[in-house]
Order: sequence, then structure tokens, then C-alpha cells
Amino acid sequence: MPQSGTIKLFSVPIHAPIGCKGSINLQDLVHAVSRLEDYGLATAIISNNESLPSGELFINIKVELIDNSVLFIREYISAKQEQVEHFSYAYQYQSADKSLIFGYFVLDDFGG
Repeated sequence: MPQSGTIKLFSVPIHAPIGCKGSINLQDLVHAVSRLEDYGLATAIISNNESLPSGELFINIKVELIDNSVLFIREYISAKQEQVEHFSYAYQYQSADKSLIFGYFVLDDFGG
């Protein structure tokens, strides 16, 4: 369920496949995004995250910055039997007039 306004990131529990092959350190992501707010660079951080019992994790973060530019962070992780099978992420940074400043997308398949 999307939330608006400045919020604490990951207000719902996220169960990450800790210690498995290709594991992702979600605490680093949380820390990095939170620093934008700590330093007064973000006016809002909107987070919509979902962790499914099947081992899938969806992370969607929108960071509204003080110059009215916006950073979108999207990550998807799928793990089975404590091993990451699929990991993809996309970062999109756009100016206040919605012009793309940069975009980056990666899809890794650890399942072979």
C-alpha cells in the first residue's frame, strides 16, 4: 500500500535472503536513502515494499529532492532455498520538468 509524505523506510518487515549466494545488503540501501533526508536534501521519501512468503521481494522508493527533482528506485529479488535466483533493479533520476537525467537498469539471473 503506497504511503505519502516523509516516512521511515521499510515500515513493513522485509525478509531478505541473508547470507545466500548473491545476497543483497538491504540495510545499505536503507541507510543511503535515509541519508538524503538526514542531510536535508529530500522533502519526501515514499516507500511501497512487499515481501512475499514465496521468497519474492519488491522494493519501490520515490525520493523527492529539495530542487524538485525525483529519484525512483525499484528492486526485485527472488530467492528459493536460501539462494538468489533473480535480482533486478532500476534507478531513474529526473529533473523537476520530468526530463530524464539518468536511468540505469540491471537484470541478473543467478539460477543458471
